[in-house]
Amino acid sequence: MINLNSLTKNIKDGFKAPTGDSNRETPTKGALRFNTETGKPEIYAKGRGWRRASVSEISAIYTHDNLVAFYDASNADTTGDTSDQYYSDVELLLHMNGTDGSTTFTDSSSSNRSASNSGASIETEQFKFGGSSAYFDGNDYLSYSSFPNFGSTDFTIETWFYRTGGGYLPVITKTDENSPNGNLGWRISVRSDNAKIDFRGSSNGGSPSDSAVLLQSSTITTTNTWYHVAVTWDGSTYRLFVDGTLEASDASSTAIYNTAEKLRIGTSWNNGSTWGAFEGYIDESRITIGTARYTADFTPQTREFYPGTGITDITSNSIDMVSRNPSNISLNLTEPKSYDFVKGTGGSQGIISSVNNSSLPLLSSDYTISAWVFINSEFTSLNNRVNILSFGLSQNDMVTFNKIRSGIGNNVFAQVSNGGISNYVDLNLINSSNDTNQWLQLVFTRSGNDVKFYINASLIDSGSFPGSGSGSTSQTELILGSGYDAPIYGNIYSLGGKISLAKVYDSALSQADITSEFNYHKSTFGL
Repeated sequence: MINLNSLTKNIKDGFKAPTGDSNRETPTKGALRFNTETGKPEIYAKGRGWRRASVSEISAIYTHDNLVAFYDASNADTTGDTSDQYYSDVELLLHMNGTDGSTTFTDSSSSNRSASNSGASIETEQFKFGGSSAYFDGNDYLSYSSFPNFGSTDFTIETWFYRTGGGYLPVITKTDENSPNGNLGWRISVRSDNAKIDFRGSSNGGSPSDSAVLLQSSTITTTNTWYHVAVTWDGSTYRLFVDGTLEASDASSTAIYNTAEKLRIGTSWNNGSTWGAFEGYIDESRITIGTARYTADFTPQTREFYPGTGITDITSNSIDMVSRNPSNISLNLTEPKSYDFVKGTGGSQGIISSVNNSSLPLLSSDYTISAWVFINSEFTSLNNRVNILSFGLSQNDMVTFNKIRSGIGNNVFAQVSNGGISNYVDLNLINSSNDTNQWLQLVFTRSGNDVKFYINASLIDSGSFPGSGSGSTSQTELILGSGYDAPIYGNIYSLGGKISLAKVYDSALSQADITSEFNYHKSTFGL
């Protein structure tokens, strides 16, 4: 276990964390420094700045400089915000999370609204949180029917956008600019004449479009830059914020007209057809009806709004993950905090690494895969294999943790395949233990040709890397709660249970290292 007093002295004396240099003008996430005023070590969190570092955070960074990915359900830097006092007022919450190229947009508000998608897609090339964002190519948009109006109620509209094009760029709108039926409402857009952010609303549904309010930012937006924009009304004043700074306001008690138009993201409407189209990326969009969240300068969010669906890597490698089936996965905030999985079948289950996978070790190299898992007792009577975790690129080339089918036993085993499912080695395949309904620390290591499998810091089995050659040199990925379905094994379930911690190292940890980590965490898991 790490000695905090000794570690504090090391930081004070100038010892640097391997994940970032604390003396850089812009530190990397995970950098440590010593605060001479408080006498305490501090950690730099992405977008949040410096804050007091916990023992577990320091331990995770300092104990092993070969740590390349770290996910912790008890750390808000992984999970996003864990509460929101105004959540009941949220009418739309889009994290824009998903696998690259997906066209499914999940509303994480309690309203669970469905989008009509006209060409928009999930992309991992650019994002603020969660490993992905919505991409609009100048012809795409999302629309929501029967979206509620603000009426005389306080509201907050906020989103992040990253424009790649110019001209008039509608971001979020609920209006028909030239409707003969008087359906003018409101819109947030980037102006074509000066590239500033514009918010306007009509008081009566007819021209002019800004009869209730017109706000314009002082910020001139540029391409290839993320901006946070928020608009609020508290019943007496409209306010426009850019990156948390109040840039325009209008003292007005005039409400915006209750238009019958749809809510649209990425376009506006003009007499029944699109008018203008956004080019670029939009992320983390939230509309709250019932409260003006911001009335003065504020610091924009540094992680996903509650409830988040992205899973963020705590290390500076930012190997972020996304849920492939959000309806089957939830964040459990009861200690020990964990991601809870409902068993499923087929592909597209579990949580998968979606960006920066190139920082993960290759199957041909040395590595360690570690996770704290809990397998539900329901599997003791199901004669099906259960995928707990997979690391690799396909069923032919992977390391996977599994529970064996109940017809053989109820133990956990590890399997390594190399170049085909016929070239594999099983570790701990036959064991009389019942590994369900309890927390387990599972660790797999590879050092050269030697592979080892540990349960609760005890070496359970070892062997040699299978097949010919040292393993695939293609880019790997990490999947939590699921894996690659190999038909030879029949119907395979994804995990029904919990995962609390998961780590990847680009070296083989020693048993002493594994034992140290087990001893540090075991009381959390009742061991």
